[in-house]
Amino acid sequence: MNKFILKSASLLTAAVVFVPVVAQTVSADTINPVNSTANVTFATDTTPTQPVDPTNPGVDVPGPVDPPTGESGPLSIDFASNLYFGTQSVTAKTAYAHAEKWADDTARPLYVQVTDKRGTFAGWNLSVKQESTLHLTGVTTPEASDTTLGDYLTGSQISFGGGYTANQYSSTGGPVVQSSFALNSGSQVVANAAANTGVGTWVYGFGTGASGTTSATLNANMTAYSDPINASVDRDSVATKSPVTLTIPASTNPSTKAAYTANLVWTLADTPSNS
Repeated sequence: MNKFILKSASLLTAAVVFVPVVAQTVSADTINPVNSTANVTFATDTTPTQPVDPTNPGVDVPGPVDPPTGESGPLSIDFASNLYFGTQSVTAKTAYAHAEKWADDTARPLYVQVTDKRGTFAGWNLSVKQESTLHLTGVTTPEASDTTLGDYLTGSQISFGGGYTANQYSSTGGPVVQSSFALNSGSQVVANAAANTGVGTWVYGFGTGASGTTSATLNANMTAYSDPINASVDRDSVATKSPVTLTIPASTNPSTKAAYTANLVWTLADTPSNS
């Protein structure tokens, strides 16, 4: 009896060991994907834009000695260089404008700066005119009726050359500018940004005409001036080279009573010029 039981027990054990276990597959329900959204809106920026470096627009700068315009709004003229022709001899017939005097006692090309932060990509145009003939400070009599010799620099003309454009991010997509022009009493368009161009801050500078974004390229514009880029500008001295010139006819007799002055009026329109 004992042998039988033991044998049966062995067989039973073997049966338990070799019985296969079959796993059951459970199928999960499919979960549908869910969408979320990301949203942002933009508004025009009306804060004033500070002057940038016309030889390297992408760096922080001390800025020019002359103040910015302080113009606010999404479309603005941020800076326009004053012209200093120095103290000339009364016999001089050509005078050269000094380079822009920088706050850190260095020099930069003369320039005008325009910023478009409207976000409409509508384009713009910049025009300029000389409000009157250069005249002695304090003279209010119109040139046509003035009889005092020397009150006006009759027949004189201011000319700009070496026009170029500069932008922090791109040398393309900017305004089309006049490479050279002469001022007169009538307004003339000198920079025109067609639709989808001229967005952001753009420099319209005067030098050798080298447009771009890098300082290596734009520094070439300083070679058009007798003022070195790494030296302070003496505005009373006589410059010997510049892309901005004043010509005086031989028949005009300058006075030494006071400085001559005239207003240059720069106007920014919010649409491109058709001309």
